[in-house]
Amino acid sequence: MSTAYVALILLGVSAIIGPIKLLINNKSLPISIYLRRDIGIWAGIIALLHVFFGLQGHVGGKFWYYFIAPPEAKYSFPLRIDAFGLTSYLGLGATLIIIMLLYLSRDKAIKKFGVRKWKKLQRFSYIAICMTLLHNLILLIIANRNLGFIAIFSAVSLLIIVFQYLGYKKVLQKNASKL
Repeated sequence: MSTAYVALILLGVSAIIGPIKLLINNKSLPISIYLRRDIGIWAGIIALLHVFFGLQGHVGGKFWYYFIAPPEAKYSFPLRIDAFGLTSYLGLGATLIIIMLLYLSRDKAIKKFGVRKWKKLQRFSYIAICMTLLHNLILLIIANRNLGFIAIFSAVSLLIIVFQYLGYKKVLQKNASKL
């Protein structure tokens, strides 16, 4: 669990660096902000460690039961369609995106793809963040965590979303003023 929380904190910090810089400086951001990139890389590495250790945890080493219904579940559909399965699929999706983002975090990737395509691929980070937040929220509810803990997590998640929205709104305003 510690790897999950550390990765989540780093992911949240990396997600708000751009909007905060944009709101404070009131000028366009560079293609890549090295602090955000470095924090994002650490978030990705720790998230992958979480996946590695997490897959060992709940189902006695039979990691496929995160995604496929165990025999005792007696589902008519072979895939896990319960809340635990949903969190597993959200985690898998976020993990695949994080692997791609780690690959894109090199300066060579910007040169290889070009700025526009690189930025388009980099925007998958927003999907990964949403998937990760939802994955965590569902797991907190399944684990019957303290409502105060869930409220704090939800408030921090909302803060990240608000900063992203404010940054997006600022970019739209800048683009509209250029026209």
